[in-house]
Amino acid sequence: MLASDFNQIRGPFDSVPGGRSSIATGFGATVAGGAGNLASGFAASANGGIANAANGFYATTSGGAPNTARGEASSVSGGRRNIALGSAPSVSGGLKNAARGSLDSILGHSPS
Repeated sequence: MLASDFNQIRGPFDSVPGGRSSIATGFGATVAGGAGNLASGFAASANGGIANAANGFYATTSGGAPNTARGEASSVSGGRRNIALGSAPSVSGGLKNAARGSLDSILGHSPS
């Protein structure tokens, strides 16, 4: 195995149950499978997929690739190249969507 095949746990109560080359850092951060995912922040989670990042209190990504949820309670539920930035924005799948404000929500479509 290469050194990059290993997952990294950097904070108290963090976990990475499976996957490859993923990092959980914060307090209670979790990466559940996938590869190259990052969960950073209090109770942040990156659940599968490839190259997803969940950064912030309760930030969450669920599958897909490469999606970014950054900010308190931000979430991206799968899809590709979706971004949720701010306080409690959400993107429910789709392709190349961006929710960039407080409480913004996009329900999985692909912008034209």
